[in-house]
Amino acid sequence: MIKLEDTQKALVHLLQDIEKGRKETEEERQKLDQVLKALADGVVLVNSNNQLVYLNPKAQEILPDLKIGDDIGVYCEKRGFGFSGKINLWTMKNLAQIEEVLEGRINVNPGDEETNYHTIFAPLKVKGAERGAVGSLHDITELCRMDKLKSDFVATVSHELRTPLTVISEAMNLLRGEVVGALNPEQQECLMMAKRNIERLAKLVDDVLDLSKLEAGRLEIDPEKASLNQLLKNMVEFFRPVCAKKNLSLELKLEQDVRVIADLDKTEQILTNLLNNSYKFTEAGGQITVTAGLNGGFAEISVEDTGMGISQPDQSRLFSKFTQVGNRYTRQSGGTGLGLYITKKLVEAQGGDITVESDPGKGTKITFTLPVYKEAG
Repeated sequence: MIKLEDTQKALVHLLQDIEKGRKETEEERQKLDQVLKALADGVVLVNSNNQLVYLNPKAQEILPDLKIGDDIGVYCEKRGFGFSGKINLWTMKNLAQIEEVLEGRINVNPGDEETNYHTIFAPLKVKGAERGAVGSLHDITELCRMDKLKSDFVATVSHELRTPLTVISEAMNLLRGEVVGALNPEQQECLMMAKRNIERLAKLVDDVLDLSKLEAGRLEIDPEKASLNQLLKNMVEFFRPVCAKKNLSLELKLEQDVRVIADLDKTEQILTNLLNNSYKFTEAGGQITVTAGLNGGFAEISVEDTGMGISQPDQSRLFSKFTQVGNRYTRQSGGTGLGLYITKKLVEAQGGDITVESDPGKGTKITFTLPVYKEAG
């Protein structure tokens, strides 16, 4: 039979353990609070209603007038913040619903004196507690300023290169047209080789100019309602004679006509880059297939080939800057490694996404999406 004294002793020990645990928890909380206060980065925490429940002193400095209980998305909208990457206004209004770590940039002072922060938000899922999200803001204003200086310099140099290249190209055309005198076959071949290299250099200049615009945030998107099927038909008809010279089959498969909201020039550039890649990396006798259809509120466009394919490690960096895959084909085909990076940025700027599926030796399929036009009402 358990004695009352033993029960009391056990209860006392239990209470002592609870108090010890409470003190240890309080000590850990104080340590964590001191660490967060000392951080040079801003830290914020929101609950399931998107309301702010914590911000450290640095976050208070970055986000003045933001108070506990405020909806952080509404606050960002009122302040007119700028966004890039996977962080946008919709994200900021729905932080508690995010399912993965999101990374991007927030400009808290749009205009001449921009103040940029590299921002990461992660879902907060603690057993027995409500959902929420935690975010950090790291000042990258000086890095952005330096990057802008670099981009401006590159753009200036590229513009200066473009003019003489145009003049040289026109002079080549006059010579090849025998406007200034007859040419023998060897001379024609030399001029043809020179023209190909001028075109290659001009493409390099164009890629660098596009890159500088992207990195400086000066890429202009002019979306309009357009027939996707007609755009694809025009592109395929343009490329078909080119593919025929290499004995490549170019096929177009369309479902019902889809009207999209897209910048037609930028979308043509996307398709040109993808078709050029398939052309370069598919051997004679192969096939390139362009398909399009609907998937929810987006149009899905795929360019698939029976070319060399891409290994799994290379797929993970395919859309990175200055990336070229497959050493043998890289040497044969040249290029800057900017084409697919620019393509990805052009797709994302229009509200779409881009993915790759590939098996080495079997071929590659690159799919991108564009928003579908929806009639009002």
